[in-house]
Amino acid sequence: MLTIAPAFLVTAANASEGKSSLIEYISTSVTGDDAPSQSLALSDEELEKALVGTYKKNPEMINFDNLASAATLKSRLLDQIITEEVFYGRMLGHNVQAKLILNSMLVFNGNNIYIDGDTTTRILTCRLGSDDLEPATRVYTTRNVKAQALANRPRTLGLLASLLRWWILQNHKPK
Repeated sequence: MLTIAPAFLVTAANASEGKSSLIEYISTSVTGDDAPSQSLALSDEELEKALVGTYKKNPEMINFDNLASAATLKSRLLDQIITEEVFYGRMLGHNVQAKLILNSMLVFNGNNIYIDGDTTTRILTCRLGSDDLEPATRVYTTRNVKAQALANRPRTLGLLASLLRWWILQNHKPK
């Protein structure tokens, strides 16, 4: 297991482009379940309280769902959480510092989201697009994303293992 986990942004120009479905598919494929979703607090102080509570549950993945349209991700606290292995944060309602192991993958999603400052070097962006002028009216052949991800999970995990093996062979050893 990697000692730190990456962060990702899934964004699109419009609603209904498939951002949440993609995240659900990835989370179910990798962990076998949905990622817990939460909103992104506006201040670092509120974000710290929310993250301490979430990290105490030790999820494999945390989804900051449906960020405000055209929001900008730029946060000293996010920069620290994404790049550090351990974080000491204050527990909600207590004056006690909790030691948190930061190995949960962070995913952010929303429409027209931007990244600024040092945060740009810490988050990988996936920008979805569609030629459809009204993506919400599309008809899908598979509506149950979770069932499809679970059915394809062995193949998906095999492909991910192959990518990790290739990466290690390129002399990129996990810590």
